[in-house]
Amino acid sequence: MHEKSIQLDIPMIIYLHAAQGELNNNSYNEQGKEIIEFAISNKIQVIKDLENGLDKSWFHDDIHLNNKGQKMMAKILYPYIFQVLNN
Repeated sequence: MHEKSIQLDIPMIIYLHAAQGELNNNSYNEQGKEIIEFAISNKIQVIKDLENGLDKSWFHDDIHLNNKGQKMMAKILYPYIFQVLNN
């Protein structure tokens, strides 16, 4: 996907969503850390919800967001998407 986005000149953004265990530890697991390393090494913007106010009240279960969580994720993503669309 990353190569295709480069070929087509389409900006790529990664939204890294943490599970509740990661929220409790205030740290991403090994898979999350690999995603961050991939993004950095490939100069892909990564939005980390642990750095954007993720809260336990946003969850429906261990990983899935409830209505409040979906609204908060949209608020986090909106400025990034708006910027991409206006460049």
